[in-house]
Amino acid sequence: MYSFLRTHIRTFIRTNLWRVSDQHNAWPAACANRYKANVQEAVKAYWGFSVQQAAVEESVLRTERVLHTSGYDRGAAGEIMITVRRQKDDLIRHYLKPQRDQVQAYLRKTAEEILNIAYQGIDDDRYPVVYAELMGERERQVQVQIGSQLCTVTWSGPYCSAEHADGYVIGAFGRPEAVKLTLPAPDGGRPKLVATLPAAGWDVRRRMPRVGFDAMLTIEDQSEDAPLLDAIPAAMRQRYDGRMTYASGAEYAGSWSHGRRQGVGCLIDVDGSRYVGEWVNDQQHGRGTYHSSDASRFVYHGTFFEGKKHGQGQIVIPATAEGGNDVTVNGTWEHDVFVFTGPATHQAAWESVGKLPSVLRQSWRGVDIACVPCLV
Repeated sequence: MYSFLRTHIRTFIRTNLWRVSDQHNAWPAACANRYKANVQEAVKAYWGFSVQQAAVEESVLRTERVLHTSGYDRGAAGEIMITVRRQKDDLIRHYLKPQRDQVQAYLRKTAEEILNIAYQGIDDDRYPVVYAELMGERERQVQVQIGSQLCTVTWSGPYCSAEHADGYVIGAFGRPEAVKLTLPAPDGGRPKLVATLPAAGWDVRRRMPRVGFDAMLTIEDQSEDAPLLDAIPAAMRQRYDGRMTYASGAEYAGSWSHGRRQGVGCLIDVDGSRYVGEWVNDQQHGRGTYHSSDASRFVYHGTFFEGKKHGQGQIVIPATAEGGNDVTVNGTWEHDVFVFTGPATHQAAWESVGKLPSVLRQSWRGVDIACVPCLV
């Protein structure tokens, strides 16, 4: 990343470190060591400021690539980059370059001056903050309008605090980054994280979620007795991902909509059974897989309707002995009831139904089954 600096820095070190080996030969050891430490400290500072400049240049270039490939209007991306580059140029011109000039001026001093005066950089508290912003190393809380609500969000990632000509702050830009929805801590401490929206889901110019990207919102882990739905702006509740722990001990991880399970998710019950698949209006609905927790450990692959097995499905019962084969039963289900469709005799139907685990064959229905009385 910084290979282009190596030649320049190597030349700089050779030019100045000759003092360490030649200038102090006649000095006492203590003086020679102090002189050497002062020179090395100055060279180390020069290297650090050069690396910072290279890093921020790379961060801005990466930002520009992201803006032009993530769906931004070309004109809007250009306007953003004008302001970002201006902030970057100010950082270099008014902080990094003067710091390097300070090092060079220090190393032009006489050997006696360097011996007696340690290197000191320029004190300026503003620009280290700007550098941290551009590099995405500083989180920043701001107020933004999301729908009809004024929300506190925390930018995580590159940030441009310079104002655009129209008067708005550019805010988060580039990648990786995220916009974090937070709640203020009651004791004035660190804000509580509620949800995170990645960079692609945020409209930098309008300072609001981009249309169609609400599904990228990830809510923090929550419990049934302390839900986080009310902390999410109404405009962002249509689709989001998150994990919920229920009072019963069951856990759900997946997609949500307005506080209800919607989309794809996984529910693990306290008894060890689990369902992975589609959800509609807080119920298992659509394609899914259910793993039972009873002694048979059967697995159902198929469709569900309003929380029940319904439609085409397959029951798989794992082999109980080493080297054995799994037992598979294919068929149709209606509201959790297995339906065997003939024409077939009752005996033939039972040969298929009898393979089902006992918990499933307690109630089944046959269609076009010929009942043949048993002869004793």
